[in-house]
Amino acid sequence: MNAGCKMPSLRRYLPIALAALAAPSIALDSSDFATPKRAVDFLHMDLRLTMTTKDIKTRQMHGVATYHVRVKEAAEADSSTAYLLKTLALEAVGLNIGKVELAPGARRDDPDFIATTYESTAAQLIIDLEPRMSRGSEFLVRITYTARRARLGLHFVLPTLDQPDKPTMVYSHAEPLQARYWLPCHDWPDTRWPSDVFITVPQPYRAVCVGEPVGEPVASVRSDEPLRTYHWRQSEPIDSHMFGFAVGELTVTEDEWRGRPVLVYAHPKYKDAARYTFRRTADMLEFYSELTGVDYPFPRFSHVVIEDHFHGGMEHIGMDFLKPAMLTRSDRNGDVLLDGSQFNYIAHMLAHQWFGGITNYQRITEAWLNEGFGTYLHQLWRSQAYSYDPSGDEDTPNRVSEDWFNHEMWRTARRIALRDRPGSAPLVNEEITGANQIYGFGGGKIYWKGAWVLHMLRHQLGDETFWNAIREYLTRHRGLGVETADLRGALEAESKRDLKPFFDQWVYRGGAPHLRITYSWDQERKKATVTVKQTQRINDENPPFQFPLDLYFLSSSAEREETVTITEAEQEFQFDFQYPPSMMCVDPRGGLLKSLRQSKPLDMWLEQARHGPTSLSRAIAIDHLGSEESDEIEGVLNECLADEKLFWGARQRAADLLGDYGTRTSLESLLSLSDRSRTHPRVLASVLKAISGRSSSKRAHAALLRHAGSESHMRPRSAAIRGLTRCRADESLASDTVRALERAALPPNGRYVRSAAIRALRRVNDAQTVDVLLTAVRSPTRGDAEMRTLLIARLSELAGEYDRHRTRVADYLVDLLDGEPVAVRAAAITGLGIIGDESIVALLEPLAGDDQPRSIRRAARSSIEAIQENGDK
Repeated sequence: MNAGCKMPSLRRYLPIALAALAAPSIALDSSDFATPKRAVDFLHMDLRLTMTTKDIKTRQMHGVATYHVRVKEAAEADSSTAYLLKTLALEAVGLNIGKVELAPGARRDDPDFIATTYESTAAQLIIDLEPRMSRGSEFLVRITYTARRARLGLHFVLPTLDQPDKPTMVYSHAEPLQARYWLPCHDWPDTRWPSDVFITVPQPYRAVCVGEPVGEPVASVRSDEPLRTYHWRQSEPIDSHMFGFAVGELTVTEDEWRGRPVLVYAHPKYKDAARYTFRRTADMLEFYSELTGVDYPFPRFSHVVIEDHFHGGMEHIGMDFLKPAMLTRSDRNGDVLLDGSQFNYIAHMLAHQWFGGITNYQRITEAWLNEGFGTYLHQLWRSQAYSYDPSGDEDTPNRVSEDWFNHEMWRTARRIALRDRPGSAPLVNEEITGANQIYGFGGGKIYWKGAWVLHMLRHQLGDETFWNAIREYLTRHRGLGVETADLRGALEAESKRDLKPFFDQWVYRGGAPHLRITYSWDQERKKATVTVKQTQRINDENPPFQFPLDLYFLSSSAEREETVTITEAEQEFQFDFQYPPSMMCVDPRGGLLKSLRQSKPLDMWLEQARHGPTSLSRAIAIDHLGSEESDEIEGVLNECLADEKLFWGARQRAADLLGDYGTRTSLESLLSLSDRSRTHPRVLASVLKAISGRSSSKRAHAALLRHAGSESHMRPRSAAIRGLTRCRADESLASDTVRALERAALPPNGRYVRSAAIRALRRVNDAQTVDVLLTAVRSPTRGDAEMRTLLIARLSELAGEYDRHRTRVADYLVDLLDGEPVAVRAAAITGLGIIGDESIVALLEPLAGDDQPRSIRRAARSSIEAIQENGDK
């Protein structure tokens, strides 16, 4: 027990039946992550957090958490009629508990708190309840604590020697079980509570939290330091997983969706990029609301740009966090591709407002219910909301298309099937030994296989049935913890089908079918035979998969679709036709998670590549043609590449394959497409990559130069820049290449293009490259310290090779020894060692002293040793 005084009797406040039995404590070992039985409900949390400037610098936060608690009427911990709760256990790891107080009843405005005893274990704060609490009774518990250098969950971002201008920030993290490292709480996803949060911070910092702001910040002074207190109220109950706050020097940009605020909080230097990056938020809210049939449920939504966010980004109720490296000012010449930020992060995190916000998993092992839906919705947003408009950005909304979605799902299916072998862990994995393992096991299985399970359900049940069931699932379980059985129940109720076999096979069992499908034609009997064989390991523990399989035939211009039911390891299906089919496609819409190998005549593959019933089926055929040999293939690939109506993913693959052909015909086709102004940027990037392999073609080099210096989309520009170092048709063109790379490596080009150019320059072994690198290193790529150190390393290497540059580069590196970040100084010291001038030793000796940072000290000592050794030689 804590050494504090024993709590005096509170029996005068709450009569207790002396004959009642005491309920056991609810405590768990710190290694356990299974949601425990809960004897109480949490009705409200009042949280007061305080950080002074000194606190932030020393990475500590002071808190007072007050919970309004009610003992459950039917307590899960004890089924007896006479029930008294003697302790309350909250999760708390590494917290310094100052005191714990209790007050009986439900009065929160002026409670009468009295200290109580408690015990702090490695994982919990166990609070003595005296008097013991009966069923239905309510009480308040107040915990005063300090979180100091929290191991997890509470992050302090401070300026460093390497980055003295880094913005100061403090932010929290709670998923999956990390709130306990900075907040004593019931840190499990099975219950929710509303909250009022008061965060006191130094000026000029602003505190942002889940919920809505209440009033204006209240000014105060502590130890002569001006402070401000921000009050945030979360009226709708949420669990600790989705709770969060951030503190920093933040400006706010405002938008709206259906009259609700949509806000962006960012440090002033990121304001413009943040406004552009998050510009589609209202569209996403509308899309998800219509898709699920359930409107976005919270009163506002905020993006917060978090410096050095350890995970890249994270969702919270009504709010998400994203690191600055994901921001961009343009999709044509920006700092990052929107694939990484807009789709995989922003759209994914926003989907969690439904699957995580409206409902949340009951147990961590059921996390696929959040992440599978998050991945599925962000893939649908990516494909259905955006497609390329040549007159604008790549992500301009102009039509609804599932081509992108089907293509991405096909690609992920192949990766899943390779890793998800028979006997591997299922989606609901009860064998994990740590909470965070759920997100990484099986190569992120809960994300991608989770999305595929949902896709197969939608494919088999139909759009209307599937989305109606999802609407009912979200509505019925709003504010509750859910399990897979809840999703299955909603789908079964809507579809009137028994889905137990489906869930047993795809959710509670590992693996995926590996199919070998053979086609043959019997001209005499006029029958087409399709043989389906499952080639994965099959035994008593891993029986054959059972599933519907879609087949498509084209016979004498007549289309025919068949769905066969697979139940055995090997099955044969026969179909009557008057004329032999010219095409047979397997799963043309991509409705089955599988690995697939097909054996059928080459003519069928060529016909499928030209005229398959879907873009996906054509992409599959084009991909297969890379493994065939025939004089006809090159012509078909050229035809597919030139087909502007074909999905760009299929055309990309055609360009890749044509790059492997060394013929004049394929080069002419690629060059022709590179000249078209309306070519999709992704296709053009693949075309330029294919062209770059033609090292003897001056026309190929000219095309790369043209696109490297153009104002076109950054995808093809970067492909051209990378290709220039591979395609040098003539030594006389080398200077043109270096000049093009030099221009691309400097502002006003964005980080994506500049990075490609700087990396390409490191592969150009030419004396004049020194000039380019010197210019580039003086204009470093924003947010990429590593790139600057690489530039310094390459400068040093070239100076060592070309004597005429030795003095100039050495002088530049000497200038970096003072006033620069540690990483840059260390790189300069190492570079001076490579140059090897003995006169530099005197400058380096003071930097080798014990009073210097470790990296500086080590670099100086190594460089001195290298210079002296070279001098001896």
